Amino acid sequence: MVGRVHGPDLNLLTTLNVLLAEGSVARAAQRLGLSPSAMSRTLARLREVMGDPLLVRAGRGLVPTPRALDLRERVDVLVQDAAAVLRPAKTDYLYFVADGTGGHLFARTLAEQEANKAKWFALRRARGEM
Repeated sequence: MVGRVHGPDLNLLTTLNVLLAEGSVARAAQRLGLSPSAMSRTLARLREVMGDPLLVRAGRGLVPTPRALDLRERVDVLVQDAAAVLRPAKTDYLYFVADGTGGHLFARTLAEQEANKAKWFALRRARGEM
């Protein structure tokens, strides 16, 4: 049985990023496809976890606290970096390799393909084929 990993809910970073960008619970909820009440509950969780109100009422809107302002850029970079890490590798070529067991289909990334081309080019040149 695989044990549950305990630690912070990293999904909160995405929510915090959108809340800080929008400055509005309703707009952040709409952007993330949540109801305003669900976004309000998530903001309450963020406030509890972070020990800071993050966004406070000012007139009809919300303004970020000094801590939220300090975190805004850092949170945005973290979310962008996480999205980049989780993005699938760009694959440009599919290959089928028969190996006596029915074969395997696999993808090669563009970088792998370019590295392979460079090796073949060097081999052909060394053999005097070019």
